[in-house]
Amino acid sequence: MVAKRQGFQKVYDLTERVLPAKVNIDRPTEDEFSEYLIKKAIQANGIVEEKEVYYLRKGMKEPVNKVLKRMLKEGSVIEVQLETNDKLRYITTAEQLKSIEKIKLENQIQILSPFDNVLIQRKRVVSLFDFDYQIECYVPEPKRKFGYFCLPVLHGDKFVARFDPKGDRASKVFYIKCMHFEKGFKPDENFNNLFAQKLIAYVTFTGCDKIKIEKADKVWKKDMNILLK
Repeated sequence: MVAKRQGFQKVYDLTERVLPAKVNIDRPTEDEFSEYLIKKAIQANGIVEEKEVYYLRKGMKEPVNKVLKRMLKEGSVIEVQLETNDKLRYITTAEQLKSIEKIKLENQIQILSPFDNVLIQRKRVVSLFDFDYQIECYVPEPKRKFGYFCLPVLHGDKFVARFDPKGDRASKVFYIKCMHFEKGFKPDENFNNLFAQKLIAYVTFTGCDKIKIEKADKVWKKDMNILLK
């Protein structure tokens, strides 16, 4: 195991000299592992479908289902349904549900990484947000719809846009190569102000200090150029 680090170098030692003696290294039972998967999935995502708990876990469907039934009976997890889709059953905890209900999202905008937990499972994003997202850097260029590394924009509790970014660190210019708004969404003054603030913070983080919008709705592009000056 890694005992310490010296700069970027890892120093290894025998496990028995590194791992504290109080750590339980017994192999978990199938039920213990199933309960762990359920709890971690809820902790990471807030609410989850049962199939998301054992996603990519071969042979864990039945064990997870068994433990989930027991946890539901005990009350350690609860079932919830979406107003928009009452056919899907989600599980969470009472504490997690309370924390979700306290979140105020109306005047918030987030520019998300393609690898954010919210986005990582494509079917989940469609069922929760009716937003079909795919990172296209792995898609052949002629088949791309939105761009190489398109970033989703979450406004409140809805995905409203996505844009293809490129940071040129030599010139310190950050490009929005293409801005796409979701069908039915029209950016207003409030959105533009919030997005401009978030974009400037993001661009600063990348090491750039200038923003150039290449392809976008003409009216929106004009409004944003004024805000970004």
